[in-house]
Amino acid sequence: MTAAVFVTITCHYCRRQRAPLDIIPLPGGIKMCLGCYHQHREACNVLSGKPPTECSECHTAFDDIPRDAGGNVRLVVHYEGGLYKCMCLPCSDVYIPKRRDLYGPTEYGWKKKLV
Repeated sequence: MTAAVFVTITCHYCRRQRAPLDIIPLPGGIKMCLGCYHQHREACNVLSGKPPTECSECHTAFDDIPRDAGGNVRLVVHYEGGLYKCMCLPCSDVYIPKRRDLYGPTEYGWKKKLV
């Protein structure tokens, strides 16, 4: 019996091992998996004025998220590892303390007491 060999490639964005068919090679030798690519494209669409379909963390559809008094869904865009991630407010509140390295030395980090 021979041993099976599995070839995987590490996504430079989420750092997960993926099959070669799930990897998109980018200029400069960067490799992005399809999941990261779809999240990145959706966030870029948001920045260009098209609404996203779900939170990138909890995957709750934005149609199901409570709206503010004006009837708008509030979401936050975070930049993480070369990707823009659209999150609902509860997921953003959980995410921000985990990124003290990014937000801590800013005025926003001082207001949130991340330092």
